[in-house]
Amino acid sequence: MEVVHGQPEQIKFGIFSGKEFRGLLTEFPNKQIVAVIVVSDRKGTREYRWEITASREEALTKITAWWSELENNGYNVDSDIL
Repeated sequence: MEVVHGQPEQIKFGIFSGKEFRGLLTEFPNKQIVAVIVVSDRKGTREYRWEITASREEALTKITAWWSELENNGYNVDSDIL
């Protein structure tokens, strides 16, 4: 699906360790990507914002790699990120 500049697109990043990660990506004309990541689990829902300057494809790759690295290193999503 094509991203409309300035309009968010909801994407599902995947499910890791029983937690579901969803996010909104907004791509602006200067290629700044604002990712709003919502983490939901049994303890509730939290929102994290991450701004990077990249194309949509690069942003998705970076965000996916970031979550995978956190999970692979045993980080507890509830307390160890941001």
